[in-house]
Order: sequence, then C-alpha cells, then structure tokens
Amino acid sequence: MRGSSRTCSTRPAEGWTGSACPGRNAERAWTRMPWASKGPPGDGRTCWPFPRRTAWIPRWPRISPFWPGFLSSAAYAGDGRLRGRSGPTVCADPDSTAMFPKRGEDAMADRTRLVDRLRYERDARIDHALFYWTQVFMAYNSNHMEGSTLTPEQTRQIYDTGRLLADADEQIRLDDAIETRNHFTAFNYVIDHADDPVDAGYVCRLHALLKRGTSQDGDPGFNVGGYKTRDNAIVQRMGVAMVRTVPAGDVPGMMERVYAAYAGLSDDPVRIAMCHWMFERVHPFSDGNGRVGRLVMFKECLRLDTVPPLVRDENRNMYVRGLDEFPGQPGWLVDTLLAERDSYLSSFIETLAPGAVRCSYADEWSEGASSGVLAEAADFERDVESLAASGDGPDGDEDPFASYYGGARPTTRGGR
Repeated sequence: MRGSSRTCSTRPAEGWTGSACPGRNAERAWTRMPWASKGPPGDGRTCWPFPRRTAWIPRWPRISPFWPGFLSSAAYAGDGRLRGRSGPTVCADPDSTAMFPKRGEDAMADRTRLVDRLRYERDARIDHALFYWTQVFMAYNSNHMEGSTLTPEQTRQIYDTGRLLADADEQIRLDDAIETRNHFTAFNYVIDHADDPVDAGYVCRLHALLKRGTSQDGDPGFNVGGYKTRDNAIVQRMGVAMVRTVPAGDVPGMMERVYAAYAGLSDDPVRIAMCHWMFERVHPFSDGNGRVGRLVMFKECLRLDTVPPLVRDENRNMYVRGLDEFPGQPGWLVDTLLAERDSYLSSFIETLAPGAVRCSYADEWSEGASSGVLAEAADFERDVESLAASGDGPDGDEDPFASYYGGARPTTRGGR
C-alpha cells in the first residue's frame, strides 16, 4: 500500500536493471509489485504486507521483442523520425537536460494533453510512436486476457497490414482476429470521444464495436450492443469458482450508479479502482465486460489528463485477484493498477513522447484516507449480493453458460 510503513521506499540494489526506463519511477518500480513480497534478488527487504512468497518479477524487461522501443532494424524517435542507428532503443534519463531542456511551468505550457498527442500521431500516421504501441499493446493484452490465441506479432500484422499470416499447421479462431481488429476501432472511438460522459449509450457503443462481425453478432442470446438479457456469472479458469453478478433485469438501475460514480471521478487511485470494479461487478454484458471496462477506465484517465493503466496479460492473475478482493483488501487492485500506470508512464509516455505530454498523476493512497470511498464500495457490494441472491440467476450448482455453449463450461473467466 502506498504510504504504508511496510512499503519499501529506498532505491533498488546496486546494478538492478528491472526497469526499462530510469528516473523517478525506476526507483520505486519494485515497490509497486503487489504479487511479490521481496525486493530485487539479494536485497531481502519485505515490501508487501500480505504473506505471499513468489519469485520477484521485473515490471518491464529492458529489451524485449515486443517492448515499445524495440525495432528489428531501426529505432524511431517519438515523432516518428529515424534516430539514425540500428538496434534496440535504450531510454535516456527523463531528468536529463537533453531530453527536457525546459523546466517548471514553461516546460508544462509547451506540452499537450495525452489524448491530443494520441490523436495527432494517429491522424499523422506516425508509426512506432506512442499511439501505435498503445494501440497494439492494449489490443494484444486485453484480448489475450480473455483467451485470444493471437501472438503479439500477429496482432501487429493485423494492425499494420489488415492481414494475418499463420503457420501451415496453426489453427486460429476467426473471432480472435475479428475482435483484435474491432479493438483497434473501439480504441479509436475512445480517444475521439474521451471527453464524453460515460453512460449507457457510450458503453453499449463500445460493446457493439468490439463484437461486430463475430459469431455472437446477431445472436439474440448475446444481445451485442445492449445489456445482457440472461443472467450470468464470473467463472474462474477451469470452473473452480464462480462469482454471481447482477441479474439481467437489475442491470440498468445498477449501471446508473456506475455512471454516477464515473461522473464524480477524480485523479484518485482508489476511486479509479472502485469505478472499474463496480463496472466489472455488475457485469452488464453477456461477454466482453473486461475489455469494455478497461477501455472505459483508459478513456476516463484520458479525460482527467492523468496517466492511464494498460493492464498486461502477464499480470492477469493479480488483476483478477484484485477485482475479487476489492473492497475488503483494496491494495491488490489499487496497487496493481498503479504498477501498470507506472509502466505506461515510464515505458510509453516518457520514452516515446519525452517532454511532449502534460498529465497529472496522484500515486499515493492509504486505507484511512480512503475510508469513505471504500465504505461506498462496500455498500455497492452488499446491494449486488442482495440482488444476486434474490434473482433467478444461476446458483453454485448450475452452469450459467450452459445455454450459450451447449452445456460446455468455458475455460476462461467469463468476460473479465
């Protein structure tokens, strides 16, 4: 938890290279890893209050075939021009005067909103810059979290060429390719309408864009572009656990509370986590709830001019656990989202658009200071449980997806 006496605040051990970009976030990169209870190898300092012992995982690899600064033959600057050298890009120190020649208010006055920067790069068709990598990264990770079989390279192929090349013996689901293409369209809609209010029309439009042309499109049971018409539940992998959601008939009323929460959203890490959790807890659609919810969360951070989270598939288990534990143990979700926001700030914004973006970032929180927000979330949780218990939805002995999948239980978490 940020601000807790149990949280490490010192610099990692000498020689540590776990962060892709040095600077203020590199110092604390490993302190925001809620899935790790130890610091860098050889450091031995406890930095997470929960009794969880796992191997420490760096936040971003320094050089990766899918890291935004890596290209096979040339490295590009943030404005799309060639740097004039081959090989992987190594991020310069964001505090250096070469990268940020201006300081203070004068420097901030020359910067633009993040959403304006994304629109500019898209409209100018600047390749391998901030918009390009945000678009590809989010489509790959968000879809892969929901069971997509496409690789990062195949995701890039679809975005770059509109085609998909596969090995002779490789089997790819058609819906995976269609939903990847649709995610690109939905993300464009998000940045074009970042300042619009979140309401029923907005989220249903995103759902329609995401599911257009898939096998679910046109099936009345899935009601693409509208709220679910049948009760469903959130199913863990292999069906080991099930979380009941709001019955279909109560979704419109509960979603109005979600929209009201988003209307009052501020750059508060606990409120950002709570609004996203409320959306996922209601589970308003038959499928695609996680992808739509993450797009809405990204959009609202753009509206607030704060650093958005780009949730990665490799951290899916901690993200899902955060949704399960909130609001009883809020640190799992709040700090997971903060870690993802740190990564987006250092590995995307400060690397691909250095000195060009103006954004705020409130990254400190405590349970005591957020007691009112957590109490509001607890009331919402009780109302959801009451509706789920009194409705006609599935209980623990029934398969909520039987009518959709012919009795076969899905192997991935239902729509989260």
